[in-house]
Amino acid sequence: MMKKKALAIIFTLFLGLGIFTGQICLAKLNSPTPILPIPPENIGEGSVKVSWQWTSGGGTINRFIISYRIEKISSLTLEGTIAVTHLSTAVSGEETLFTTQLVAGDYIKIETEIFKVSAIIDDSNLNLDSAYQGETASELTAYRLYNPNPWTKRYPSAGVRGYTIRGLTEQTTYEWTIMAEAENPTDNSEESDIDAFTTKAGTVNGNGSGLGNGGSPIGLINPLAADTLEEALNAFINFLFWLAMAVAPILIVYAGFLLLTAAGDPAKISKARQVITWTLVAVAIILFAKGLPALIKGAFGG
Repeated sequence: MMKKKALAIIFTLFLGLGIFTGQICLAKLNSPTPILPIPPENIGEGSVKVSWQWTSGGGTINRFIISYRIEKISSLTLEGTIAVTHLSTAVSGEETLFTTQLVAGDYIKIETEIFKVSAIIDDSNLNLDSAYQGETASELTAYRLYNPNPWTKRYPSAGVRGYTIRGLTEQTTYEWTIMAEAENPTDNSEESDIDAFTTKAGTVNGNGSGLGNGGSPIGLINPLAADTLEEALNAFINFLFWLAMAVAPILIVYAGFLLLTAAGDPAKISKARQVITWTLVAVAIILFAKGLPALIKGAFGG
């Protein structure tokens, strides 16, 4: 009888945790919309300020993700040859390897036109996102266009609508995107396609040492990926939240084990109850801390 009660308690606690942490969402988050002017505002050599708008809906937002990299177009000649038809989105290939060399979303160059691949059907057939405007032709060479540079990511908090990107190279063109990250990853928004920007040239001559007598600014790595105190606090609270969600089930299982093996021992039963009580208190405090900023902003119309 004691074992059945203990199992019932454990099941109830796990169900309670599921209610605390579960998220019900029927759609993806809305994508952020950059605010004009585009390109972003240059505020110094190697620094730009980007701004955006975002309308809530589709899930619970965790933060924004800004991705940027130096714009560079490289090309790879595709195997085989292709055939295209005037005003058609269909492309057929001869001895091509579309499924190996391309994925949906890649850009390809056909003659002088550049297209985005909307779907790969098989090694010899694919669809473009827009119709081919040239004359019907066959035995053409196609090229995959790509950027070999890795993306750098920054993580503004959900409450901000502007961010300063620092440590960029002056007089250099960058491409960038922004998306809304949800607490449930399956609800993340789509990335917003945005025009590239070019950083401005330095205005002070010097030896480039960055020690106060000229040159580009020195880029420092921010381990918290936070620009403000609010972003740092949000990052710390999120860390505590996920740590608690990982540790709480382990402690509850441990308490259940104590109950199952107590054999009527008052000391073990008391210890198990204490573990369960303080685990729930800790989870409640962390949940309150995580939701408090949103409550305050909602109360004051923020």
